[in-house]
Parts: sequence; structure tokens; C-alpha cells
Amino acid sequence: MKSATLHKILFVSTLLFYLFTRIVKIEDFPIYFFCDEAIVGTKAEELLENNFKDRQNNFLPMTIKSTGYHMLGLNVHLNIPGVLFFGKKIWSIRFTTVLVALLGCVYTALIAKNIFRIKFYWLAVFFLGFSPIYFFLSRTGFPNAIFTAFYAGFIYYYLQYRIKNSSYLYLSIFFAALAIYTFNIIWLPIVSMIIGLIIVDLPYHFRNAKTALFGCIFAVIIFLPLIKFNVDNIQLNTEYLRSRDSLITKEIPPQEKFDYIVRNYLNFFVPKFLFYYYPTYVPFFPFKDYGFYPLWAFPLYLIGLFILLLKLNRPYSRIILISLLTSPLPSAVMTEPQATRIIPSAVPLTCVFLLGVKAIYDFRYKIIRWKSFNKLFYLIIFISVFIYSYKITKQSVTEGPLWYQDYKMMQYGAKQLFPEVNKSLDEYQHVDISSFTFDTITVASFFLTKEKVSRVTFRDTRDYLRQKLTTDNTVIFSIPDEFEDLVKSQYFSKIEIKKIIPAPNGSPAFYKIELKYR
Repeated sequence: MKSATLHKILFVSTLLFYLFTRIVKIEDFPIYFFCDEAIVGTKAEELLENNFKDRQNNFLPMTIKSTGYHMLGLNVHLNIPGVLFFGKKIWSIRFTTVLVALLGCVYTALIAKNIFRIKFYWLAVFFLGFSPIYFFLSRTGFPNAIFTAFYAGFIYYYLQYRIKNSSYLYLSIFFAALAIYTFNIIWLPIVSMIIGLIIVDLPYHFRNAKTALFGCIFAVIIFLPLIKFNVDNIQLNTEYLRSRDSLITKEIPPQEKFDYIVRNYLNFFVPKFLFYYYPTYVPFFPFKDYGFYPLWAFPLYLIGLFILLLKLNRPYSRIILISLLTSPLPSAVMTEPQATRIIPSAVPLTCVFLLGVKAIYDFRYKIIRWKSFNKLFYLIIFISVFIYSYKITKQSVTEGPLWYQDYKMMQYGAKQLFPEVNKSLDEYQHVDISSFTFDTITVASFFLTKEKVSRVTFRDTRDYLRQKLTTDNTVIFSIPDEFEDLVKSQYFSKIEIKKIIPAPNGSPAFYKIELKYR
């Protein structure tokens, strides 16, 4: 078998394995279903009901206002086919992310193949796709992995513009726009990278002045709706950043703010932050006992970084280095660095890792020139990363639901709760539910009709102790700590448990109850 054929087979195999590992139990891990996932389904449904127009009569709007903040429209548009053919389903929302995130693996592999000239370019799919940070977020309905996929396309086409053909600049700008219109909260890596590329590649831009000029015009046209939206909604953006605890809007002295941002930025380059599990990680996103990136790859990162710095005279080294230096910026300007904010770094770090592997391979070739050994080398790498990838997949879907057993904090239960709520609304006039997750109305709207949502109230169910509320024809879904307080009180002549909805560890997640005052 020819070497090129072998690599194509391994490439296709890694893509298929990627899809399999994302599809398996896609609704069960992550164990929560957030409002950030639900909103794209409800907004896609609204567009379908209104002939692809929003409430302001804009056709396929690229900027969509939501509850208390705005979100960008591309993630909603990508979910329209799934909602159209399958309805609002958790698996459909998450599978859309899976498919688009696969594109990020493909573009990173193309960087390895066409830019770095790495024969085993399929390794990019394994490494990016199965880094804990990318693996996790590509199984959600969040826009972060989609942003990163388009970000990879932006980098790939800019590399082609710089090395192969200047006409690739337009595709690079187009993918930059796709990324920003998907998730504008982490636009900083792209904007800062563009500024850096303009500066370091200025002589090349002048040599291709016509293409560069038309590229600027194209960029202005494509970004104009976003610029206009942000200018018209400065206050809305400020409130949103404040709600996310951004350092930009935090009311602290400028010097303290600057020090905080610099500290966050530099923290990204501390190996312990990236490769080890931090107890302070927000448990919504990381793997238990894993860093954002695999620890075993750290030596290869160091080798790849050394190669990158050694070859700064080459365009691809400068471009990847600029990407590496700018990708932590979204995390730096937030009070709490999180996986969702550093995920753009997955692309340049994968490139650095691949350069490290290539350096080992080239060094090995100087010692062992036996051609048949090459295929053995490829298969050893393939089998090794396959085993690692299978391991984290198995751990996530079997052990993941038990990693963090504070299910109230994890906001567990939307998938398990709302089918029961839906049935209860056929029997009862009204349903009260503990406010167990962010933006509860958005989550409820994903599972229930508008008429049924109007008969649901989210509250602290201990409100029944604070005031006398109507209990006639009403059923209550209470989380355990609130339920215990209701039981301990002397206010009720009847607390009848109709059903218990269990958490993954078997403990109660919700109590379905009827109350009757004394």
C-alpha cells in the first residue's frame, strides 16, 4: 500500500471515529442542558415560524436579541435544518456543533498537510478533537467549538494567502467573519491577530496591494452589520459584559484592572494551568482530573515551540506564534478564566504539537532509514492516540455524570424534568418548579409549548413557607434542599410525593409533590 493511500485511510478513519465519539450518548454528557444551548433551538424555531425573519422583520438576521443580552445569529442559522427536520431536540442542537466542530479538525489537518508538509496530518484530528477542552465543548450546543472551527479556517486560508496564492485572503476574511458572527464575546483573538498580521506581513501586503485593498473593502462590507449593531447597542453590550463579570466593565482602579488582565494573560502560559487539573476550575466544563490539554503532550509542545521560534523567518512560524500569543486574550479580560474563553488556543497549540511530533519523526529518520519502519511508526502513533481517545470517551460517558455530584450547582435535570412537567400540565392547571438553572424560561420554552410555558412558574419553592400560595390544581417540582425545608415546616397538612426524579448517582434530583395547607 502506498504511503499516501495509508494516510488517507487513517485520515478518514479518524474523522469517522471523531463522529462516533461525539454521537455516543450525546444527550447524557454533558449532564446539563443550559439556556445557552436551548436558546439557539428556540430562536431557530422562531425564524422558521416567521419565514426566516426576526421580530424587526430582518431576513436571516446576523444579530439576534435575546433575554437581557444579544447573541449573534450564525449559530441559530446553523441549527435551522435540525429544528426543521427533527424539531427541538437536545441531540439535534448538539449534533450541529459536532458537525461544524469537525471542520476545525479538518482545517487543522490541512495546515499540517499543506503548510507543514506533515505526512501523518491525520494526527491533527486526533489531537485537536480529543483534547479535553475541545472534546467537551464540541459535545454541547455552545458556540465556542463552532467559533474555533471557523477560526481554524481563518488561519488556514491566511497561511495559504501568505505562502501559496494571494487570492486566499478573501476566504480568510470570510472565515474570520463566520467566527465572529458565531460568538462575538471571544472576538479578541481574531481582531488582535489581524492587527498583528497586518504589521508583520506589511511588505507582503504592499507587494499584493490590489488584493489587500479589495480585501479591506470586503472586510468593511462583511463586518458593517456587526459594527452598526454594536454602535447601536453600546449599553446592551456593557450590561452583558458586566453580567459576565468582565474586567473591562469591573469598577476597580485602572492599575488594578491592568494588573489583573496581565496576570490572567500570563497565567495561560503556565503549564500547570493548561496541562493539570485545577481544583478551581469551573466544573461545568473541564474533565475531572484532566487539564485542558493532555499532560503527555507537554514535552512535544516544548519541542514544537522551540522549532517555531527557531524558524521565525518562515511565514507560517510567525502566523502560528501570533495566534498563540493572541488566543488567551478573551480569558485575560474576564475575572475567571474558563474553557469557553481559552478554546481558540486549541488551534495554535495543536499546530505547535504537530511540529514537535514532526521534529521527533525527522530525527528518527536520520537514525533509521528503513522505509518499512515508516508505516510501523504511523500505525504505532495511530493506535496510541486511538487508545487515549477511546479512554477519554469511555470515561466521559460512563464516569462523567458522577464526577461532580453537587447536581444543584451543575444545574442538572432539564432533560429528565421537562418531559414529566409536560405530562403534568395535561393533568394540572399549574406547575411550580424550583429555579434550578440559568434563564429558566428559555430552557422551558425549548421543551414546552408557549401555552404550557404560560402555566409554569419558576421560584424558590420555599415561597410556600413565606406566603400562602394557591395549591389547588397545582403540582410542584422541588429540588432536595428546598423540599427538606418544606417537610420540616409545620405549615402543611399534606405533602404527597407523586414522583422522585433521580440524579445520576441515584439520589433525588427533583421531588414531584402536592401540598395542602393546614
